[in-house]
Amino acid sequence: MILKALYDYYNRCGDLAPTGMEYKEISFLVVIDEKGNFKRLEQRGDDKNGQKFLVMKGVRSGKTPKPYLFWDNVEYVFDYCKEQADVQEEADEAAKKKLEEEIAKTHAKNVALIEKIKEVANLFPEEKELRAVCDFYDKGGLDAAS
Repeated sequence: MILKALYDYYNRCGDLAPTGMEYKEISFLVVIDEKGNFKRLEQRGDDKNGQKFLVMKGVRSGKTPKPYLFWDNVEYVFDYCKEQADVQEEADEAAKKKLEEEIAKTHAKNVALIEKIKEVANLFPEEKELRAVCDFYDKGGLDAAS
């Protein structure tokens, strides 16, 4: 009886994500062409909320970087360490050492994402969109665009 009620409730809720998926607000999209060349960043949504996209459910725990495939934050996607902008040139040695550690962690996140993308692209070699994302990273990602 309870299971049937839960089943019926689930079916009445039309806006639920399918199993293994979730709706996530994404504020920016990276637009590349079919050859992996960076074209632009597109803002989605407004200044406070991004546009909702259906993506694979993401779960992170532990110290090992776990990238979200084709949606993630700037550390994973662009190898950008936000702490780097906060540290002054004349910072003490302890602050510089901590920054180096943060940069290394950020780089590991980026490498993990690229490896995951290449792994999936190798499983589906006929998918030109996956190949374009691999090409984007092979060319140096956003750094190559500047």
